[in-house]
Amino acid sequence: DTMKSFAAAIVLLTVVTLGQAGLDRDKAIKTLEECKAETGASEDPVATYDSQMIPESKKGKCMLACALRKRNLMTEDGKLDSQAFSKLFERVYADSPDELEKAASVVGICSTIDMKGKDDCEKAYDLFKCGKENGLKL
Repeated sequence: DTMKSFAAAIVLLTVVTLGQAGLDRDKAIKTLEECKAETGASEDPVATYDSQMIPESKKGKCMLACALRKRNLMTEDGKLDSQAFSKLFERVYADSPDELEKAASVVGICSTIDMKGKDDCEKAYDLFKCGKENGLKL
């Protein structure tokens, strides 16, 4: 359904928010540092970014959800903004049809994740994990 598709789109945020397309390392780490302060996560944003490790703690997972909100890809009530994702993908993959195709494939794979009953932190964790398992750089 559309919510699952939108939820899966968060996977592609891993490419954008934490690194590669359009945001440099310093900005990604700054976002994570702000979210660490807001959530009380114990994970080190620099180590999280550089090691490509997805936080396992509850507060670490909430740090990921916070990063999505700061990029305006997740609303305060935990919904994903499909228009924001569309604009993001158009900009990020404008010159990379192969990457766009790969990202679309990962969205298809990760759209099957059952998000019912999960809070924003668990949603963010599951989607980052699915993206990483399917070959997207965080």
